[in-house]
Amino acid sequence: MICKNFFWDFDGTLYATYGRITRACLKALADAGKDIQDIPFEEAYRAAKRSIKHFSDRYAAPRGLSHEEFTLGYRANANLEGEESIRPYPGVKEMVEAVVKNGGRNFLYTHRGVDAIYWMKKDGLWQYFFDSVTKEDAFPLKPAPDALMHLAKKHDLNPADCIMLGDREIDIQAALAAGMNGALYDDENIFPDFNPPYRLASWEEGKRLLVDAE
Repeated sequence: MICKNFFWDFDGTLYATYGRITRACLKALADAGKDIQDIPFEEAYRAAKRSIKHFSDRYAAPRGLSHEEFTLGYRANANLEGEESIRPYPGVKEMVEAVVKNGGRNFLYTHRGVDAIYWMKKDGLWQYFFDSVTKEDAFPLKPAPDALMHLAKKHDLNPADCIMLGDREIDIQAALAAGMNGALYDDENIFPDFNPPYRLASWEEGKRLLVDAE
């Protein structure tokens, strides 16, 4: 393996959630009486994948909706999405299982709350994870490295033996700031100009390059 310890983001990395996130963002605008007819879904999707704040700045603020109001509406609508709208990416289970079989450990580091662990238990993924940091732990948000450094210290890990896997620049920036390696999962080419140590288009590729490699 490239590294012994794999730190995973949740949204857009372990799980394909940005369809539901984008729908919830657009519904929040519509519920507030804002016109969304001129916002193409693909454009909204790419904005939401950068961050909810980025979406808010781009679409809510110009329509006179504060970030706080928009966020409340977004959260309410996100909770209405059905279970079928949140699924692990193909190849994820095979990769996290392979990490453990090869003597490594998986960790979860997400800005999402502990509901992430609920979904992972439901889908049979949590059994392959050793520890986690979620929103409830109240660490500074990525790209701050604090949460990664906390997990490394807690489990006596050498940062050089660790890699962070995420779908946004901030995931990789946090990893590098913590002295770890980083792999960007960018299957939709959202960040074409970013130059991470590793760039992955699928988890089958990730397993081959990061886990099966000698």
